[in-house]
Amino acid sequence: MTCEEYIKAVNILNSLQPSSKMAVGSSVAQKRMDTFALHLDRLGITQDDLSKLNVIHVSGTKGKGSVCAFTESVLRNSGFKTGFLSSPHLIDIVERVRINGRPISQKQFAECLHEIYNKLWPMRSDEFDMPPYVFLLNIVAFKVFIDEKVDVAVLEVGLGGTFDSTNIVRNPVVCGVTTLDFDHQRILGYSIEEIAWNKAGIFKPGVPALTLEQPIPGALSKLKECAEEKGVRLQTVEMNIKLESVELGLDGFHQKTNASLAVELSNVWAEQMGFEKLNPVKVTQGLKNVRWPGRCETVKIDDNLTFYLDGAHTAESLKLCLNWFRTKFEIEHQQSAKKVLVCTFTSDRNDENFLRIISNEVSFDYVVFTPPRLRLGLDFDNSATYNARSVVSMETDRCRRNMAIWKETNNTSEVSVHENIDDAFNLLRIISTDTEICVLVTGSLYLVGGVLKLLKDITDSIQQ
Repeated sequence: MTCEEYIKAVNILNSLQPSSKMAVGSSVAQKRMDTFALHLDRLGITQDDLSKLNVIHVSGTKGKGSVCAFTESVLRNSGFKTGFLSSPHLIDIVERVRINGRPISQKQFAECLHEIYNKLWPMRSDEFDMPPYVFLLNIVAFKVFIDEKVDVAVLEVGLGGTFDSTNIVRNPVVCGVTTLDFDHQRILGYSIEEIAWNKAGIFKPGVPALTLEQPIPGALSKLKECAEEKGVRLQTVEMNIKLESVELGLDGFHQKTNASLAVELSNVWAEQMGFEKLNPVKVTQGLKNVRWPGRCETVKIDDNLTFYLDGAHTAESLKLCLNWFRTKFEIEHQQSAKKVLVCTFTSDRNDENFLRIISNEVSFDYVVFTPPRLRLGLDFDNSATYNARSVVSMETDRCRRNMAIWKETNNTSEVSVHENIDDAFNLLRIISTDTEICVLVTGSLYLVGGVLKLLKDITDSIQQ
């Protein structure tokens, strides 16, 4: 049951959402970072406090959440008390702040946020002098980690790197950059070099940094250039062949690469902290025990209805997702089963390009477009990510445009548009009454979060 104080806390957050995104690199972005430092100072949170969190800081376009989840699990299973800040959340906002792998309680979240807000509100210089949504969330995480006296805090960058609010930490123990791709280009830049520069903004002089082999030409060379300018030792991590036979808690072959980076981040962190080398058995246990919803996740509802969920939202991640789905379908289902796509895109995605990729990779029998809105009206549990600022008519119009694009590229599928996830699910129920269907949900983590919320509601109602 959602507590009243928690609802108030989420409403406060929603009221602080910025009305528009500023261009990264602008004076506005830098001023916002400077103001964030002032807010922390008003709360008595110093750089020394943040340094004592022994931070592992991770940026990137694809897989940074998975890398952080692997890293947290490896260190927790190795005996360390962990804090983990991630974004976005899928069902409940407390997912963003975890202690020892578990989200903090709604009660703890509400108490912490109200304490911070009530301290800052009287000290503001004008009506705009309050931390925006994500900045306030990160203050909550920092305070919880400090109060809980974690041994290590794993911080996932929310957007970019240079001007991301997590970059207020000046002395991380180690930094990591996952695979780079084109995303949020209006904010981060339209060339891979601009994007790489932004992601490398988390590098700090003298702090070791790790990255992966970058598939897009120019990305790795720009990361190396940024590292050299800052006096950073940048190590390129190859896939650890020892992990090929290791069972991972996250599905999909590409997770082997993410796990390889996570293991190296964990080992470098332990070395920098002066600890003995991590026990390989504990490391393997951590990789196996990791849980990270909405990334190559399978949820079976009944014999006729199975969901495959992955929040892929770049061209390359979509290809990996589709390969994963196709492989799972061939192994687990009869060819008589129907393949269904539930899809949406948000932000400044190239919808037409993404739809052509999907159409070329997998032959779907049904295609369903729906905004990432659980039901008409405000979805409280998911409001703090997408729905609090979304406009129903604009979302639905985008879905209709995508239906037209799909029909132009693929006339073999049955296609429909729905105003919300609940309506789309009712259609899936009808289709699955006499036919086994496998439903791939992709294109947006917000959509995946809404579907997971719906599936959780169904499971809870059955158990009651």
